Amino acid sequence: MRNLFKKKPKILITNDDGIDAAGIWLLAEAATAYGDVTIVAPSEEQSAMSHGISRVRMQVLEYKSPYKKIKAYHVPGKPADCVITAHEELGLTFDYVLSGVNHGTNLGVDINYSGTVGAASEAIIYGIPAAAFSSTMGNDEVTKNELKKVLDFIFEKQLWQKETIINVNFPKSKTGRAKGIQMTRQAMIMERPFTEGSDLKAWDAGFVSITPIGIDRTRHDLLKEWERYNYEW
Repeated sequence: MRNLFKKKPKILITNDDGIDAAGIWLLAEAATAYGDVTIVAPSEEQSAMSHGISRVRMQVLEYKSPYKKIKAYHVPGKPADCVITAHEELGLTFDYVLSGVNHGTNLGVDINYSGTVGAASEAIIYGIPAAAFSSTMGNDEVTKNELKKVLDFIFEKQLWQKETIINVNFPKSKTGRAKGIQMTRQAMIMERPFTEGSDLKAWDAGFVSITPIGIDRTRHDLLKEWERYNYEW
């Protein structure tokens, strides 16, 4: 990848599968091509914790990294705690937060329960662009083969937005390869047939799904309609 940066970005890597999960080290190693990498991850698996936080001060424990370029820490907390701890306890600042690679997809309504997405959600509260990466169980080869290509795509196209999580899901595939990348919306119904243009449809068809998601729960369409009811008393 051509050099896109005047200075090396600082990248925080976290997850919800825990510091010992293979996916976080796959992502961290790949991310060293784009900046200086630090890992802060849960000490143990914290799947389906969504955007939960512990509301207590986290003890930060150093982890012996297998890579010289990567500093690693773990905390006895939830995924979102890791982002908070990186800032509040370690005093670190980051240009990007990458969460994952999760063992299992985060598609459709499952996004609401995901600790992987929860950590990325905490990042954008801090004003840091974030991406969440998830793989299909039993199809780790697809992720290994396509991760660099997807990271190149995200950085080359500059998809990063301060109030947006880039939610990436790698598909299942018998060949160990994806057919390509599709930009998608979050599916709200899990049953087949999957709706056209949705993350589930792209994933099921063998494409890497990339969905821009946020944490603003306002129904802006309804708000615009309801504003006519404004009055003073």
